[in-house]
Amino acid sequence: MPTDLDELFQGLGRQADAIPIAPPEAARLRGRQRRRNRAVIAAAVAVCLVAAGVSGLLNRPGRQPDSTVAPSGPGLSAVGSPISLGNPVTVDYSVTAGGRVFTLWQAADGTVNLLAADLRTGAQAWKTQRPAKPDAFMHLYAMSQGIALLAEGRISVYDPADGRLRWEMPYSEADGLTVQTRAVVRWSAQTRRIEAFGWQDGKRLWSLETAGDKLVTVRSGTEIRQEDLAGKRVVQVSATGKGQVVDLDSGTAGETFSIPAAAANGTITAFEEWLISEETWPDRSGYRLHATDLRTGDTRVIAERESGHTLGQADLCGPNRLCVLDKQDATTTVTAIDLATREQVWEVPGPDGAEGIEAHDGYLLTGGGGAGTLYDRNGQVVYRAPDSAVSWLTAESLLRVAGSGEVERIRVANGHTERVGTVPLQIGVCAAVPDRLACPTSEGLRIWSLSG
Repeated sequence: MPTDLDELFQGLGRQADAIPIAPPEAARLRGRQRRRNRAVIAAAVAVCLVAAGVSGLLNRPGRQPDSTVAPSGPGLSAVGSPISLGNPVTVDYSVTAGGRVFTLWQAADGTVNLLAADLRTGAQAWKTQRPAKPDAFMHLYAMSQGIALLAEGRISVYDPADGRLRWEMPYSEADGLTVQTRAVVRWSAQTRRIEAFGWQDGKRLWSLETAGDKLVTVRSGTEIRQEDLAGKRVVQVSATGKGQVVDLDSGTAGETFSIPAAAANGTITAFEEWLISEETWPDRSGYRLHATDLRTGDTRVIAERESGHTLGQADLCGPNRLCVLDKQDATTTVTAIDLATREQVWEVPGPDGAEGIEAHDGYLLTGGGGAGTLYDRNGQVVYRAPDSAVSWLTAESLLRVAGSGEVERIRVANGHTERVGTVPLQIGVCAAVPDRLACPTSEGLRIWSLSG
């Protein structure tokens, strides 16, 4: 959804930590994230963006106790001991893949630190460091196939098992990048080519010359974590509005189609068979959204807003249904649009200050500012959090990790809230899998069992 969350998991400043995003959006997101994290430390408030599954959250009959787990409060049990992070001010990313949590942060002298810990035992698996300029742009992609770190003009791919550096390649902020289970795919602004590289050895799998300027991942709309990104296609779009769908396995491109030229800073995202592009005007006096059917190339206007309005985010919120967050100053509106008929399905006021949205199975969560609010398929409020520290756990559950440390699990179907326990002050985003929660805290990297 969010955004690739290019956009948010664009959506909530949250999931953007869970789904690969294009460099310009990544830079904007990371700036927002760092400002948010520093404010968190100052005010003892943290927003934990958790991307995980819930299928193993509850105790199962006959399940054997985990010997690595020690009691640590109601509903939460500590796994292992805190892992020192060297007293960083903030932690930039924590994401999970292949049974491990990977935490990235930068020291005061600019040194980039990447640490891996085993979620089952809580033990540190490995740690690697590299020099960088203070406050350097960084982004972390975690897959079972490999760990990709984007920093200081290069992409470095590590073995998730032992932290060994497998391969590297150059990267500029003008380039495009998408990371999938199939391959690492880069569009080079210098060569104007899209190239796919294998996870194990960096071998070029295919190369395609293109006139495109943007690389957009076609997502299924069901992804919760980075590991779920198993797309088969990307769309390359040029500044003049020419687009092509590219097959990730073969590197072959489909027929060229045309769309209205999107603004340089406008949103372009793709879900299933739809490409959504934002058209704006030089004075930013409103915007217009277009939906292109990737099967036929047919493009139509689906939404238009006048001066004073800006697009917060758009996300797929059901079969052939797009939900749009519109912002006018601090006021927001959420609108559901049928992509096949281009008709409005429903429209409701959104929470003041909301910055992003993310949907699963027709339910929609707003966040990134103000109060996190969950809407059902008809636009009715199911749950409203007292803050924005709430995110998707699975399509059936949300998780809230408040600045106070309170952890709650929320049932999507009816908004029922279950208190899970408390965690220490967080200094960065948390990450979770079905039976584990990992958070960078003032005590170090902490891991807890969510299954008691």
